[in-house]
Amino acid sequence: MTTHPLWRPFAPGANLAREGQRIASRQTDPGPVQEHKPSWRDDFRTVEQVVSAALGPQVLTIRHIGSTLVSGLQAKPVIDVDLTIPDVDNEPSYPPHLASIHRW
Repeated sequence: MTTHPLWRPFAPGANLAREGQRIASRQTDPGPVQEHKPSWRDDFRTVEQVVSAALGPQVLTIRHIGSTLVSGLQAKPVIDVDLTIPDVDNEPSYPPHLASIHRW
C-alpha cells in the first residue's frame, strides 16, 4: 500500500519545532478578552494594505481570520491574518519584505 504524498506521520514535538520558526512574535500582551469592536475590520484593512504594499505580486491573498473577524464574538484584540503566497517552498523570498515593515 502506498502512502499519499500529502500524508505526514505524526511527529511528537513537531508543533513545538514550528513554534520556534515563527517569523513574528507578539511584542506585547494583548490583554483580556473584549466585546467585539467594529473597528477591528478597519484594523485588518490597514494590515492588509501594508502587507500588500510590502510584498507586491508575491502575495495571492490576505484574509482576516480568527475571532476578531466574527461580529458579536468576544475576542482578544489581535488581528489574525492568513497570507497566501505562490510558492511555499520559496520561503526566503518573503520574510525580508515582511521584516521591513515598520509600525504604522
